[in-house]
Amino acid sequence: KDDSFRRKLQGTLRNAGLEDRVLFLGKQPYKKIPALIRAMSVVTALSRSEGFGLTVLEAMASGVPVVTSEAGAWKDIVRHGTDGFVCPTGEAKEVSIALSKLLKDQDLAERMGCSGRERILSCYTIEREAEMLTDHLLSLRQMNH
Repeated sequence: KDDSFRRKLQGTLRNAGLEDRVLFLGKQPYKKIPALIRAMSVVTALSRSEGFGLTVLEAMASGVPVVTSEAGAWKDIVRHGTDGFVCPTGEAKEVSIALSKLLKDQDLAERMGCSGRERILSCYTIEREAEMLTDHLLSLRQMNH
């Protein structure tokens, strides 16, 4: 589908001597996604604009540290330095520093991954989401009466 973009990325990785560090898996069945995420050292989500992407939540729930941009809700979800790193949008140097820290310090990566998982399990349960939605709907109802 995005063959030209994939080839461009592969060329960039090859030129940087990093082609052996990145796998292009293509589309995968949904059932395989959790295991694939858990196999990662770090998950990056570096969009310049994002509403509420699930990538970060899925990584955190899987115990994988994250490096995100400040786009969308990520800056409010990821506790910088605790669950992962939140970098200024478009700042490649900050992203590079964050990735280097996580890839060089396995203990730090494990601590951040565990912290992120605990945060998701405590803050994003189905019960909590249902409660927040109910509260919101009740507040709308009260506004109309």
